[in-house]
Amino acid sequence: MECMLSDFAMRMVFGLALATAVGGRGFPNSLLRTIGLVLLGFSALAVTASRTEAGRGWVAGTGLAAALGSYAGVAAWTLGRGRAGRLATATVAASSAAGLAAISAAGPAPMMDAVGRGSSGFLIGAALAAMLLGHRYLTEPTTAIGPLRRAIAVMGLALAVRAGLACWGLGAGWVPAGWLFATVRWGLGLAGPAVATPLAWKAAGIRSTQSATGILFVALGFVLAGELASMAASRGAPAIV
Repeated sequence: MECMLSDFAMRMVFGLALATAVGGRGFPNSLLRTIGLVLLGFSALAVTASRTEAGRGWVAGTGLAAALGSYAGVAAWTLGRGRAGRLATATVAASSAAGLAAISAAGPAPMMDAVGRGSSGFLIGAALAAMLLGHRYLTEPTTAIGPLRRAIAVMGLALAVRAGLACWGLGAGWVPAGWLFATVRWGLGLAGPAVATPLAWKAAGIRSTQSATGILFVALGFVLAGELASMAASRGAPAIV
């Protein structure tokens, strides 16, 4: 259980930091500060969970580095130091990427495991970042729509990467059989967000931000269900399924 918990936490940290670095231009400082606090919380969770696992010293170390970077990011965004905040976010992304590589080292295919975990985290983080930004528009409806559409586009990119790797895993025969896995992983986890993402894009395009936020909230739920199913089913197989 602890192994799965530290794995999920590290994926979340990497994905949210990467999504913020890629699509965070135009995010208000208050939202970036909130994202920094989320990163700090999940980094601490990764460190705590990995402490009970044998041979996970590297995971704990990279989680601690990500936590320190997250704390620095919160301080930077609070003080309005954008350059320092972006540097801290990049540090968190790099530290958590090293953590995912450490977790993947003991797997059947370390390189593919690391790529799979990274793509999983990117999708989770992009969906979470877009949803959090959407909520911002509910209180400030006159805010420029560009950042929200950019965040949705990053989510679409992350989904395309994740779906492509999952299809590769399917072709390689790494996908466990069973209707329950297929329904949750492919139905909710991939098909659901594939429908929700263009709907959110169109809603944002006509400035129906309340609708876009609701769609993004549902999409995040679909993504989490699919990725948790993938984590449960990929034991003994590369994490790209």
